[in-house]
Amino acid sequence: MTTPEGILDFIAELTWDDLPTQVRRQSKLCLLDLTGVGAGGAGTKLSRIIRDYSALDMGGALPMMFDGRGASVSGVALAGGMTIDALDGHDGFNPAKGHAGCGVLPALYGLAQELGDVSGQEFLLCLTLGYELACRTAMAQHASVPDYHTSGAWVAVAVAGLAARLMGLDRAQTAHAMGIAEYHGPRSQMMRCIYHPTMLKDGAGWGAMCGVSAARLAARGFTGAPALTLSTDHWRDLGDTWLICQQYFKPYPVCRWAQAPIAAVLDLQKRHGFDSRAITALHIVSFHESVRLGTKQVTTTE
Repeated sequence: MTTPEGILDFIAELTWDDLPTQVRRQSKLCLLDLTGVGAGGAGTKLSRIIRDYSALDMGGALPMMFDGRGASVSGVALAGGMTIDALDGHDGFNPAKGHAGCGVLPALYGLAQELGDVSGQEFLLCLTLGYELACRTAMAQHASVPDYHTSGAWVAVAVAGLAARLMGLDRAQTAHAMGIAEYHGPRSQMMRCIYHPTMLKDGAGWGAMCGVSAARLAARGFTGAPALTLSTDHWRDLGDTWLICQQYFKPYPVCRWAQAPIAAVLDLQKRHGFDSRAITALHIVSFHESVRLGTKQVTTTE
């Protein structure tokens, strides 16, 4: 089992040469996918609101994703995470029923701009690192509690770790940053947003903002309790099994739980050649959480 100390060493010492060719390709594919989904998400009302908020209430000089206005590094992370999450087309990790990249990328984007000397290779390396930290933290968190909470909770811990690396924090500061992020990460109840579809989404932007803030606090000497998620056996194959390669990519911009019914209906249409006017009713059988997605007539992207 990899110890918390070993995880901190991994964060600080990982190099581009350590990444297998398949992992390098996957990191580029994830970056491309997240950028495309974010570009689409920027057209939503949710994104416009959160970018306005970040520009006005979290002011700074760093350009936000898909917006020429400036914000603080935390504001860039918040706005970018919620913009990507707005369209619900981004990649995901089945064992956690959640999404790593939508929070990791905008946080990394803001940090790279603030620091100013991050190479493209280091950017992709840190993106890969973010996926590894997020997905393992996710499995550890979900194994520790019965409630299904949002991705922002575990994305926050991952962002704190990669931010600590980019900012040159030492091992003790990095541990504090991840502990702060774990403590304050948004463990929001995911089903509440499914029962009541609103702009809250998966907590990705809030987690990204929390992780960045945690690292900046730790750099100033702020302390946090040890991150409990770093002391589980979910880290035992860190550096050998690359979880970024286990991400799925959605064919349709909607919750993963609804992908199968969409595919089934389209398959029926393709095989039998009918159009919408021939349909009188649909009867779909699925698990409870998936069925809860269809409780209201669709009027907004939420």
